[in-house]
Amino acid sequence: MAFRFPKLTFSLRLLLVLVTALCIALGVWIAPRERQRRAVEAIEAAGGWEYYGSEGRLMLTTSDSLLRRWLPKDYTDDVEEVWFSPDPPITDDVLVHLKALPKLRSLQLGNTPITDAHLVHLHGLTELRSLDLTATQITDAGLAHLEGLRSLENLSLDFTQVTDDGVTRLREALPNCEIYTEK
Repeated sequence: MAFRFPKLTFSLRLLLVLVTALCIALGVWIAPRERQRRAVEAIEAAGGWEYYGSEGRLMLTTSDSLLRRWLPKDYTDDVEEVWFSPDPPITDDVLVHLKALPKLRSLQLGNTPITDAHLVHLHGLTELRSLDLTATQITDAGLAHLEGLRSLENLSLDFTQVTDDGVTRLREALPNCEIYTEK
């Protein structure tokens, strides 16, 4: 007596629903990854560098390593650190892309021509832990843009135009943040 598989019948409607669901799921997964890819392109075009969270980590599963071989890094890993150099100067056109990096943990803007107006682009970086604004043109007015960065642990304001009063107000808004200032 031979074993028989039960007949599986699919209607065209069910197939269409399954394909549509798959396309929606892929779109939800790909859209933020594509925004990250564009952000990385803009950062690199502006002379910046990025570090992906998976760099230096051991791959635990075969499927993990297969995906990393087949797909670009932007589709499998999150950018966690970004550095900018003073030349070429950073513009709003580059900084606007930071919102596409929700897992960004460290941002190095030291020794760049960043001003108070540029800091508006840091809103929404809820994972940001470290921010370097050393030797920038930041003043007390720009510190208001940093008050919403509740996860911030380290902030370097060395050689900026901020005052002791501005730093005191920021320390009140970010009590868990170590703020470094040197004139």
